[in-house]
Amino acid sequence: MTSRRSSHAFTLVELLVVIAIIGVLTALLLPALAGAKRKARSVKCVSNTKQVATAFLLFAGDNNDQLPPLNSGGPWNHPVTPHNPTNWWYRIVANEKYLPPHTNGGVWRCPEVADSELSTAFGSKVQGYGPVEGKAYIPGLPAIIRYGLDGNGNATGSCRLSEINRSSEVWLVGDVGIPKNRNRVPESGYRTDLVTFAPHPQTGWSPHTLAKQPACRHNSRANVGFVDGHIETWPYADFASNKNDLFALRSR
Repeated sequence: MTSRRSSHAFTLVELLVVIAIIGVLTALLLPALAGAKRKARSVKCVSNTKQVATAFLLFAGDNNDQLPPLNSGGPWNHPVTPHNPTNWWYRIVANEKYLPPHTNGGVWRCPEVADSELSTAFGSKVQGYGPVEGKAYIPGLPAIIRYGLDGNGNATGSCRLSEINRSSEVWLVGDVGIPKNRNRVPESGYRTDLVTFAPHPQTGWSPHTLAKQPACRHNSRANVGFVDGHIETWPYADFASNKNDLFALRSR
C-alpha cells in the first residue's frame, strides 16, 4: 500500500480574500470603538460635573446656605473693589477641601479637553468647568453666582440655596469655554475658561468680547449640573435659546 501525504496551504487568492475580510471588519469596528471612547469620555465628564456641583452644595451647607462666590473680591477692574486675582471660585472650593487642588487635573478636567485647549488664568490652568458669571440682564434679578463684594465694597456673594426656587432648572456648573471659530459654533472646538455667560435675550452671545459659553465638546452637547445637584446633557441650541430659563434671566 502506498501512503499519501497531502498538505494544504493558502493560495494567493485565498490570502487576499482573508485580508480583505479583515479590512472590512476593521473598518466596521473602528467607528464603533471611537464612539465607545467618546461615550466613555462623556460619562467621565458627567461624573466630574457631578462632583464639582456637589462641592458647591457642600460648601453652601457649611456656609449658612450660601453658594461659593465667583471671586472673593469685586467686579473686574473696579476702582474700589477689584476682584482678587488669586481667589476664584475653584481655588475657594479646593482650599476648603471640598475637592482636590485644581492644579491636579482629575475631576477638574473635562476628558475632551486637549492640552492645546487649556487656558491659563491668573497663573492657573483652567480645565473645562465653571458657573455662570455674575451678570444678569434683568435689573433687580441677581445672578446665582456673584462676586464676593459689590462696587461699593459691601459683602454680597452668591445666592443662598433657599433663594433659588427653580433648583432643578437653573445652571450651577458645567462645561464652559470660548469657541475657537469667530462664528462661535460648537463644531469649532473650544478653549477653556473660568465661567460662561448667559445669552443676551436679543443678541445671543454677541455682546461679549470673549464669547464665554457652554462648551459643547461632547458631540455638540455639553454637560450641565443644576442647583439641585442632578446632571443633564444638552445640545447647543438649547443653551443658545436659554431653554427653561436655564440661566435664570427671568426668575430664580
